[in-house]
Amino acid sequence: MRRFTRVTGAPAAVAVVVSALVAAAAVVSLSSVGGATGTATAGRIAGDNRYATAAAVAEATFPGGSTRVVLTSGTNYPDALTGSALAGALRAPILITDPNALSPETAAALAALHAHSIYVVGGPNAVSPTVTAALTGAGYVIAQQIAGTDRYDTAAQVAAAVDGNGGIGLVAGVKTAFVTTGTNFPDALAAGSPAWAFRLPILLTDPSTLTPATQAVLTAHHIGAVIILGGPGAVSAGVEAAINALGVSTLVRFAGANRYDTAAELANFDLAPNPSGFNFNAITPNPGASPGQVVLVTGLAFPDALAAAAYAGFNLAPIILDDPLPPESAAFLANNHYVIARVTAVGGTAAVPDTDLSSAQADVNTSSVTTTTQTTIPVATTPTTNPFNFRR
Repeated sequence: MRRFTRVTGAPAAVAVVVSALVAAAAVVSLSSVGGATGTATAGRIAGDNRYATAAAVAEATFPGGSTRVVLTSGTNYPDALTGSALAGALRAPILITDPNALSPETAAALAALHAHSIYVVGGPNAVSPTVTAALTGAGYVIAQQIAGTDRYDTAAQVAAAVDGNGGIGLVAGVKTAFVTTGTNFPDALAAGSPAWAFRLPILLTDPSTLTPATQAVLTAHHIGAVIILGGPGAVSAGVEAAINALGVSTLVRFAGANRYDTAAELANFDLAPNPSGFNFNAITPNPGASPGQVVLVTGLAFPDALAAAAYAGFNLAPIILDDPLPPESAAFLANNHYVIARVTAVGGTAAVPDTDLSSAQADVNTSSVTTTTQTTIPVATTPTTNPFNFRR
């Protein structure tokens, strides 16, 4: 058992307003929320809608701009969720658009970010030719449009793109990917942060049969380990056995009683004192990052969690879910209060009410927990610097 030391040097409980990225459409408000008496602060990043929220998150993550941007559908979760690892490999934000027309909030965000190269995730039904034509007409370069024959193939092709842009991330010294169901999104919501931070692709499979595209990419790109998200109803024992039969080991399976529990298990693991390298506290923060954060998003929809992936990954922050604040998320906050200096909600008050954000802050600041037990992988060695050199 390891005792954590409380993060020091956290910002005081003051109100900070970052300049709007898109006039009144995407306001980034990192304002303090009252209600607790401890040292952890709370804030929010939100826009008027999902597209404006994604734009606001992009500015909060890359206030100096980003020449590369990952763009995906704001209405289609499979392609959207799998884009997180590619964005991490490119050290880029994720923006979303209406499939049929470039969303004005997104267009304004691209301009404000001084973007140049756009990496599109999803085929013409996710990001239509009308959208890509609008982008090229505005002077942007479509660096790559990643589109498979279906969601499973698209996820596999994203993994291949990650491998071609710096390499699939290593955990315990081997290439590692997440594997989750392709039929629903909840189990994958919290994976965006470590997927971005560690360049771990999110692969999709049929719950009962290992999807051929997923099997092929595991083999072709020499992925040696997987982290399974969801219980046997999401990724069956048969699918896991088929993966293992390829010579790919199961590093760990996160299978909580519900989506909130699964997210909390993964978030707990993000901070776990294990020597595998999968540990936000074991690597050097990115230049300009604000470590010690936890990101809170709604567990009922995917867009805010998708947009949060780059912000959370850049700042080495776990993602937990709200609806309203469930006991699983509250317990995570209390158990890990040693290393939490700020709770940041992504999404408006309809998604994460102020009362829930205040409760989350209070769970950190009023916790009486003195020690915590976390998942440990007793393999490999712990890196002492950022393994992917985000300074490049």
